[in-house]
Amino acid sequence: MGDSVGDTLLVMVGESPGFLIVTSSNKCGAAESNRLFLPAPVPPLPKLVETVGPYSYPEILVTNIAEIDDIQWYRNSQPIPGDPGKSGSITVNRNGLYTAESISREGCTNRVPEEDGITIDEAQYIFQAFRLNEKTIVIENTSTKKVDFNLISVGGVVQKMGTVNPGTNEIRFDTRGIFLIHFFGNGIDQVLKAYF
Repeated sequence: MGDSVGDTLLVMVGESPGFLIVTSSNKCGAAESNRLFLPAPVPPLPKLVETVGPYSYPEILVTNIAEIDDIQWYRNSQPIPGDPGKSGSITVNRNGLYTAESISREGCTNRVPEEDGITIDEAQYIFQAFRLNEKTIVIENTSTKKVDFNLISVGGVVQKMGTVNPGTNEIRFDTRGIFLIHFFGNGIDQVLKAYF
């Protein structure tokens, strides 16, 4: 009895007259008994609030973290890997829509709907840059605009020029050091300091 997305009951008649075995299940598991019960409750929904964190970066906290066994953070529907994705708060340095999912000991989950998530949209977080490997750097463009860039050494010499599209851009660049990346065009004029 039940529907495909809700809790279900499977009723079977045992061999003894008048004896009934009930298998009770929900998205968190199943249990068999002669009594009706749910095998595991759905964990509490994380309650999110935005504050100002270290070095004035936005920080998102789960205010009911004491009620939650484990947590997973998401940015733009993608899980945030590693320890930052598992903590009760997250310091944000990238634009995007942030949500969280509580996870019970039994593996049950309860995820904050995207409409209740927290959107970070700060001008200083439009671009991120890091080294992918010895010959490649990655520039993330979280805007919706294609922009030009100049990669400039600390001495003021332009080392590379190019264009970055919205999203993740891999760029061949094997020089190491501290650089300024000047992004310009389509209404954007921003400088990012990066160490490769």
